Amino acid sequence: TTEIYTLSLHDALPICHGVADTVTRSREEALALATQVRTQALGGGDWTTLHSENTDEPGSPPNGDLGTFGRGQMVPAFERAVFALEVGATGEVVETPFGFHVIQRVE
Repeated sequence: TTEIYTLSLHDALPICHGVADTVTRSREEALALATQVRTQALGGGDWTTLHSENTDEPGSPPNGDLGTFGRGQMVPAFERAVFALEVGATGEVVETPFGFHVIQRVE
C-alpha cells in the first residue's frame, strides 16, 4: 500500500461530480495551472496552501490526503503514476478521466 496527497484540477467538461458547475477553464488552462502548481511544490511551496488554493475536487480531504490504498483501487493512469514515485517525491502532472492531478507520495 501507499499513501499520497493529491491536488486535482479540472476543465469544464461534465465528468466529475458536478465540477463543471463551478469550473470554467479549458483543458489547456487546467494543464497549465497543474504544471504551475507542480513547479511551486517542487520549489518548496507549502502543500497545504497549494492544495487549498487550487484544488477543484469536491469534498476533497484536507491536504488532498487520500490515505493508504493498494493496487487496483484507482484508475490506471493515476495508479501507475503513484506507484512509480519514490516516497517524498512529487510526480509529473497526470491526466485521468477526472482531470489533471499533482501527486505527492508520502508513504
